[in-house]
Amino acid sequence: MSKIAVLFPGKGYHCDKPLLYYSGKLAAENGYKVIKVTYPDSMLDLKASDTSDVKKFIEIGLVSAKNALSQVDLKADDKILFISKSIGTVIAAAYAGNLGVSVSQIYFTPLEQTFFYVKQGCGIVFNGTADNWADCKKIRELCHESSVGIMTFTGANHSLETGKVIEDINNLNTVMKKVNEYIIGQDESVYDIPVTLQNGGAGDLSEYKGKVMLIVNTATGCGFTPQYRFLEETYRKYKEKGFEILDFPCNQFGRQAPGSNSEIQSFCTSQYDTTFKRYSKVDVKGNNAAPLFVFLTKRQGFKGFSLQSKDTGYLVSKLKSEDPDYDKNDDVKWNFTKFLIDRDGNAVARYEATDPVEDIEKDIAGLL
Repeated sequence: MSKIAVLFPGKGYHCDKPLLYYSGKLAAENGYKVIKVTYPDSMLDLKASDTSDVKKFIEIGLVSAKNALSQVDLKADDKILFISKSIGTVIAAAYAGNLGVSVSQIYFTPLEQTFFYVKQGCGIVFNGTADNWADCKKIRELCHESSVGIMTFTGANHSLETGKVIEDINNLNTVMKKVNEYIIGQDESVYDIPVTLQNGGAGDLSEYKGKVMLIVNTATGCGFTPQYRFLEETYRKYKEKGFEILDFPCNQFGRQAPGSNSEIQSFCTSQYDTTFKRYSKVDVKGNNAAPLFVFLTKRQGFKGFSLQSKDTGYLVSKLKSEDPDYDKNDDVKWNFTKFLIDRDGNAVARYEATDPVEDIEKDIAGLL
């Protein structure tokens, strides 16, 4: 399998500037062939604030990307990484959409137009609260809608700089550590992660290659336990189209799954007539967290509970009483957290127990 990383600069921001330069170096260290996209000088005359000029910029940028990749045979089994900046993020997202293969994306200070093309759960965003070219709040909302991870830097501008040298160096160091984690993470496959079967045997998820999966940590004595009904109905509705639900009972939240594996299985089949696959009880957070949930939370972080749910206030209050900074990490927060995996093995969405089940089913149907 070949590994290719492509750098897409923004207007006037070439590939030898820090964000792209060091990202490219990290990609190379991780075995990627690095290709730089360069634009013709005519692009410098275009104005990013002019809508018609933005369209021209994208058109020219797509041609530039095609030229840069003309000698590269991008096959479905290639591992492809696009690293982009500013209006280059729009070009990278649009070009990825035309490829027809899975592309991982690192976006530095993306413009709003980028999200016209973004594939669900396909990347990570870095932006600043003082970005003069994009609304930070809006970018966060778009990331949430697209299930794309985001790291925001207070006081940083469109180049992720604050004007304070030491702070900028520290921020760059933080960014590159996260970029490196993301790049390394692309070499992990959900299908190879070890799991413990319900009977205690060792297994993995390779049998689900090419299928859409919903992975859920469950509990039999929780207020959300009736969601088993939704899960089973959804499974029966879509299983013939290549959909699977993987159930991992967990006793970490309110000790609401105290039974043995066999007792949990008996409860679920007798009370909710479940037929989807159930695995051995696991921890989903902390030092003993199952590798699968470490993998999933790295790719789909915590974005908050649904404001539409009557249970949100209770959960927030309870979690804050245990840890005032509970929302500052990406750990699983409660029972019935769900992770959606597409047919290529990408974790494309995360749903908290409070999220409307109608939205979850809509996303599942969209992948099938």
